[in-house]
Amino acid sequence: MLMKFTRSCYFPMLVIIGILLISSCAQREQPVETQPSQEEPLAEVEQPQPSPEEAVPVSTPPEESNKTPETPNVPVPPPAAPTPPPVAAAEPKLPEPKLVSSAYPDSFEGTYINTEKYSTKVVGQGSIAQDNAIIITGNAANEVVWNILYTNQNIDLAKDFTITADIDLTADVKRGNAAAIISLETLDGISKGKMPERNYCELSINSNYGAILRTRKSAKPGIGVPTTAGKMLVSFNPLKEEFICSFGGVELVDREFPQYGKFVLALRSGIYDIGGAEKEIGGSGSFTAKFDNLDLIVKKD
Repeated sequence: MLMKFTRSCYFPMLVIIGILLISSCAQREQPVETQPSQEEPLAEVEQPQPSPEEAVPVSTPPEESNKTPETPNVPVPPPAAPTPPPVAAAEPKLPEPKLVSSAYPDSFEGTYINTEKYSTKVVGQGSIAQDNAIIITGNAANEVVWNILYTNQNIDLAKDFTITADIDLTADVKRGNAAAIISLETLDGISKGKMPERNYCELSINSNYGAILRTRKSAKPGIGVPTTAGKMLVSFNPLKEEFICSFGGVELVDREFPQYGKFVLALRSGIYDIGGAEKEIGGSGSFTAKFDNLDLIVKKD
């Protein structure tokens, strides 16, 4: 039986068909999610192992890399102390000379007295000059004359010391003594212009006895010496309490105790005489005394 469609039925049918077409297009535009295929792992094929006789070691070259290798966090021990080189046995050294000053010995070269080292004192007629030696001259007419050159440096009389100097004394003595002396004195004694009481070595030309040597002011003649030119030595040993005066092969030793205070080394020359009670009085005559190559050695503590 034939169904007969009327015009009124066409419209609803077209609407339905359109909806179906739109729905079909929307489904086509949606992405289809594909599930990853899960492939089964291939079974590992066992390779035939070579026999020990056939095994050949293969060295694998190290891979070159520009990356800085990571340092493991391991404490680094301190560097070992360097081994010192072998030291040769030290040679024994000679003891250094114990000098009180590098200014000695003094040969008095030139014609000018070094006023930084020395001062002078003139009592009576006379002069003190330098001409490659210290030259002290004077003359007296019944008077005391003392011309003195002394150091600006103090000498310790409580220590062991040695003083040497070359002396050449010439004189024409009418009365008393023309003397050349190495002494250790106080500035007070020098300023008074008097002869020292002790701590000196005296070479004299006496008007009665000729050339003599002594260490203390005395009216006695002293010990005779064969010459008035030579090396004089003055030394003091505080342990032995000995004061030594030596000249021309003659040596005098006095008992002396260490003394404390300020003393200076003096080279003095002059004319004098000894009166009653060993009092210093005037003499008469003229003299010239030369002192050269003065050396002073004082032992340190």
